[in-house]
Amino acid sequence: YKNWQKEKIAIVGSRKPSQKSLWWLAKELRLILLKNNFVSVSGGAIGVDQAVHQSSCDLKLPTIAILPSGLDRIYPRSLALITKQILDSGGCLLSEFADRQEVRKYHFSYRNRLIAAMGKISIIIEAREKSGSLITAHRALEMGKDIFVVPSHPLDENFRGSLQLLKLGAHIITKSEDIDYWS
Repeated sequence: YKNWQKEKIAIVGSRKPSQKSLWWLAKELRLILLKNNFVSVSGGAIGVDQAVHQSSCDLKLPTIAILPSGLDRIYPRSLALITKQILDSGGCLLSEFADRQEVRKYHFSYRNRLIAAMGKISIIIEAREKSGSLITAHRALEMGKDIFVVPSHPLDENFRGSLQLLKLGAHIITKSEDIDYWS
């Protein structure tokens, strides 16, 4: 992997994102990555994470997938469908677990810590009140990093954790230009 010097942006979200979130991601992520020359970092999970990796690959840009399992036990299995694209685009898969380690529930917290640590800033697409995305965001806040949240209606439970982050001082992002100051 030869892109260690490039700035990284952590992007995480729901495993079951709304169609509107996926549309926003398809439109704005492209601009964010291309304009700022960021390498995307996410957790490889179904939903937003895999959409981030796929978008980066489609743009022929590097992306880093951080696994909650060993490299020989890719989790989730659907991530294996795009690992070649990730590698061909100059990205990589990272894990702090032994190659043959199966995923364990407590591994997700370790994975989320690494995602938060690698990103200069983090974008949260959709986070429920109890979610891995919210854990990643809190880890980034503990590290003194800026968090950007895609807002939504207060009655949408898929965004309740996101709205909590805004109350804690996260920045609102509605378009790519919203992160220009921080990049």
